[in-house]
Amino acid sequence: MTRPAEPTGDPAHEHWALLLTGMRAAGARAGADAADWWAQDTIGGRATGDTTAVARRIVERIDAGDPQIGDRLPTFAGSGASGDVPGEADLIYEIGADRQRWTPSTSARWDQLVAAYAMSFDQAVLDRAGQLCRDVLEPDDEPDSDDGVALSVGDPDTMRTRLLARMCDTCIFRPGNLMHLHPGRLHDLIAQARDGDGFIVCHSTLPGMAPDGTDPAVCRGFADRYDTQALQIIGRLFGFDEIEPPNVHHG
Repeated sequence: MTRPAEPTGDPAHEHWALLLTGMRAAGARAGADAADWWAQDTIGGRATGDTTAVARRIVERIDAGDPQIGDRLPTFAGSGASGDVPGEADLIYEIGADRQRWTPSTSARWDQLVAAYAMSFDQAVLDRAGQLCRDVLEPDDEPDSDDGVALSVGDPDTMRTRLLARMCDTCIFRPGNLMHLHPGRLHDLIAQARDGDGFIVCHSTLPGMAPDGTDPAVCRGFADRYDTQALQIIGRLFGFDEIEPPNVHHG
């Protein structure tokens, strides 16, 4: 699947970072929706034939990084999504910017914004389609560690967000699968966090796994790799308190 190059932007544009964030978020939402519609006819309720075999082929091609996987999945270029790209006025409204101070984008900058939308769209299709196919192959019967537990990474005293200062010793992003995750599980965790423009909470700070007195914190491995809308907004409006990972061993 061919994707546009990452836009570089123009630092002179006052709201460039916010525009990019809005476009990426909009593209990700549209891509996930496109994948959901695709799944209905391919591996879901409207599909016919051996949906398990189809799901297995899709997962194998995604995991192998097959560039031809785009032939089987929706793409920005092939879906007609260009007509659904939000206009600049819509973006201004979405991010809550001051219309009176707004500097309209040049044609070149707008092309870069559309490229950001397209890249997020295609990546969201891959992530969501892979997740849906894996659900067909291996339904998730393992509840998340924080199911039913309200987790907050916000510090009520500083009004900032807790972020690990470095990856914990068994971070799921370290080589070697130190937490012994099932095949595809890391991919699904990343996809879920990115689909929701959120983040992953470090497993070493979760209740039942962390030492007493440890508060949940954002996974450093995720934050260093994925600049989601939630992390951008937190950084811009509140900021982070970097804390040391807890000293804990996971067998």
